[in-house]
Amino acid sequence: MQLDLVRGDDGYRGVPLTTLYRRHSTAHQVDPVPRILHAMADNFARDAKSLDFSETVMTVGETYALMDTLTECPALETLSLRACTLKAETVPLIIKTIKNMLNLYSLDLSGNATIGFSAAKLLLQWVKSNKRIVELDLSDTSVLASTNDLLQQYVRDNATSGAYWVGGTPNKKVAVAGRSPTGSDKPTTTASPSPFTLATPMTPIAQIQTSLTYQQQQQQSLSRDSEESATKQQGSPLPSRGASPNQREKSEAGALADKAKQTLKDLQHDDELAETAANAVHNLKAKQHAINSEKRSVTVVNSFLDQAKHWGTEVKAKIDRNDEALREYDEGWRSPCVQGSYSVDRLIKDGNLGLYPADLQEYKRILNMEQSDPTLSNIDLTSLVEELLADTTDDVRCKYVKDVLDRVCKVSPLPFQEFTPHFMRCYHLYHADDISVSKMLSAIEETDATYTKLIMKRDEFIRTKEKDFANGNFLHSEVAHDKAISVQEDLLDLCLQRIKALKDPAARESLLITLNNISTQTEDKCTYIRRLSETIIKRVEDDMAAIDKYCASAMDTYDSQKKNFVLFREQTWDNLTQNRKHQEAVIDAIVKKVEEWTALTETRLQQMELFVAEREKQEQLIQDYNKSVEVAGEWSRKLKKMIGAAEKSAAFVEHFENFFKKAPPKITHKAESSWNKVSDGLVVEQKTYLEVFRHYYLDVGEMVYKKEKREEEIERSLRNLQYKIEFAAESLDPNVDEYKKQQEDLVRTRQEIKRKLAILRSNGDIAVEEFQPTEQALRERGVNFLHPRIELEELNVQRRSGALGKRKVYAQAEQRYLEDDNDELLRIDNTVKEAKSSGLATLISPLGKQPLGTPTQSTSQTPDKKRTLTPRTKYIFA
Repeated sequence: MQLDLVRGDDGYRGVPLTTLYRRHSTAHQVDPVPRILHAMADNFARDAKSLDFSETVMTVGETYALMDTLTECPALETLSLRACTLKAETVPLIIKTIKNMLNLYSLDLSGNATIGFSAAKLLLQWVKSNKRIVELDLSDTSVLASTNDLLQQYVRDNATSGAYWVGGTPNKKVAVAGRSPTGSDKPTTTASPSPFTLATPMTPIAQIQTSLTYQQQQQQSLSRDSEESATKQQGSPLPSRGASPNQREKSEAGALADKAKQTLKDLQHDDELAETAANAVHNLKAKQHAINSEKRSVTVVNSFLDQAKHWGTEVKAKIDRNDEALREYDEGWRSPCVQGSYSVDRLIKDGNLGLYPADLQEYKRILNMEQSDPTLSNIDLTSLVEELLADTTDDVRCKYVKDVLDRVCKVSPLPFQEFTPHFMRCYHLYHADDISVSKMLSAIEETDATYTKLIMKRDEFIRTKEKDFANGNFLHSEVAHDKAISVQEDLLDLCLQRIKALKDPAARESLLITLNNISTQTEDKCTYIRRLSETIIKRVEDDMAAIDKYCASAMDTYDSQKKNFVLFREQTWDNLTQNRKHQEAVIDAIVKKVEEWTALTETRLQQMELFVAEREKQEQLIQDYNKSVEVAGEWSRKLKKMIGAAEKSAAFVEHFENFFKKAPPKITHKAESSWNKVSDGLVVEQKTYLEVFRHYYLDVGEMVYKKEKREEEIERSLRNLQYKIEFAAESLDPNVDEYKKQQEDLVRTRQEIKRKLAILRSNGDIAVEEFQPTEQALRERGVNFLHPRIELEELNVQRRSGALGKRKVYAQAEQRYLEDDNDELLRIDNTVKEAKSSGLATLISPLGKQPLGTPTQSTSQTPDKKRTLTPRTKYIFA
């Protein structure tokens, strides 16, 4: 009798490989690879013989998890890692793992380019030490051809060595049906069972049958001994082994009854098995009585070969008794006397079902069939979730709705817990301050006082700046100017804040993106749940139809076999009747027909033994059929429950899907409506922002212009100081140290001005960038204005024009001085040359006269005299 093994953590077959692999994947912090799970399906840790992971690309962590799993497969005999793109750092671990597989005789590492010299060296050591390895594929790897030839030579040596032969029989591969990692139905090759395979334990009913079979064999052995003894003692009227046949029969029946009593005593803990065992003992006793009687008849016939004439009457009576015993055996048959060996796994196989017990457990977990809450039966889920998008719904009501949704999702057929956060996000988005008219207007009113205060401070600082500038107090004017700019920056920020309070583009974009994400995520989840529900319903309905088809087929098969047995029974009785007639005819001519009579007796015994065997086979068929009907009924009830749960999940997802289709458009409509209501106030705020920005930008531009001019003047002063320092030695100027100190002070002042200029320019550019959305909005509404950048540039042109005129006047005056000096220098140079050539020192002016370049000489020139700038003059004024 086959042993039914459950699909789970079985005590004899070990943990399912898929469960073990998931544990190791979690330990290595990687996700299980679906192709590996598919290849491990239906395999257990302690009896897995063949695993094929071909073309499965794995990372380092995934490879480690797989190797840790394979270390717990002691019976593994064939392993394929073909074209797995193995990482170089994982190859040593793989070879270390397969070294510990004592039953492994076939390994496929082909198609992995990372298998090179180092790996080949380790494989060579392994093949030399492990004589069981007879198949090793290293094609399409980086192993050298010579090295591969050497490895294959060792493999061939192993295949012909004695270590490969177990009990004189080689390990032959047998093709068995299995699933490849790609899901095809192509048969996979599985090695013959390893000698280390554990023996399968027997069930209680199997132990009973084994015990009864042993008793039957003992009785047959006893009968054969009796026949052999009778054959040796043909001269005696009756065979004897120390007691008469009737006495031995009684003794055997008593021993059998004692054993049956002991068996029943051992099975008192299980009423069903005890009844089955009692029936089995009853049928066995009847069978032994019928068979042994016939065997004794054969013994009698063989013992009285020479005295057949005297036995005729006794033999006929014996035949009558034998026929009666067989009728008692047949008509008194008690059922059930054997345990049906049908199981769910066999039903799945015979009925070609697609759902396994593990699938039902998984669907039961997914559909949450263990949970229930009767208080939720009267709740209108559609109306409840629509309250979240009602204007009258407050946070208290929202919390109640959330609590109900949590309870609904907790007992829902499928895990709907992920929908609750999306419900709450829709509620908060619909009641958000960004799209609430009252909240937006309230935010504007809260900043009115601050806005007025900043306007007053700005105007006050501007008046102070203009007053100090008019009085010539430029330092105080600059300080007031800086304060005015700082206040205007705060004013700009406040204006942007007021505009964003009415309509924040970023908030609008974020709202639309969030709504789109909610729609996408909930749509995907609803689609997934609907498809999952439909898949469960489809698979369950297919299995139920297959079960009905199988039950009908099983009924037809059972009816056919039952008819065959009835025909066989009738044929048997006809054969026995004919046999009896023949025996009676033979008895009349026993002397002449003794050999024929003996043959017929033996034929009768064979016919009775065949009938007994067929009768027991028919009983097994009946019990198998009853068990299959029982298993099919129970399985159908489970499948019906599964359909109900799946239909419930489909109803749930329909409510949720309708809500999430309505929520985004409704929230978008409210947002657009709110923004349209505050559009007039928005225009006013944008115009106010334009005026504030204009004042700020013009003030910043004016400050930048003045700082630039200040920087130019400092540069000019630095050049003058450098000129004085360089010519101090010629003029014996005692203030050269003072000039250097002034030069250092001016350099520090220039750096500070440059820093302030960078800050002012950066702030101005930021203000222009922040003003661009408002500028675009105003122009779209038809508001025409001159951009402050244009106004500032126009003012700067006017300022630069005035300053350029003043510079030209000073430059012309300086140019006259330089030209006079140049002319005087040329005149003196000519005089020196003339004096040198003539040797007359009187041509040189005395020291009492004014030197070159004095003011008297310079001013004596005519101001309107036109002169050409020399290169030196151009350089000085550059």
